Amino acid sequence: MNASDLFIILAGLSLVAIAVTLIPTILQIRRTYAKAEGLIDNVGKELPPLCQRITSAAGQVEGLAASLSNKIDQTDKAFQALRQSADTLLLTSKLVKEAVRPIVTNIGGFSAGIRAFTHFLFRSRD
Repeated sequence: MNASDLFIILAGLSLVAIAVTLIPTILQIRRTYAKAEGLIDNVGKELPPLCQRITSAAGQVEGLAASLSNKIDQTDKAFQALRQSADTLLLTSKLVKEAVRPIVTNIGGFSAGIRAFTHFLFRSRD
């Protein structure tokens, strides 16, 4: 046996060792490819209905957003009307207060005068 025969035997054993390690790897890659292909088919079948549902949901969300915006505008207008009413009520109360104050003062003075007169009247009889 010479060196070239030994080299050929080592090369053959190396090829067998490589084949033994590569065959399970190749089989696993083949199984993984088959599963990936099945997954891609399932996704391909379910993706269009999912896209349609997402589009429908987006349309509903858009409608709700428009409705909400409209309701916010209506609420803003109601708050503005309420603020104007409150301002008008405040101004009216101030005007009534200013108008009633002299009358109350006069009534208070008149009442004090009557009390003083009745006090004087009843005191002088004693």
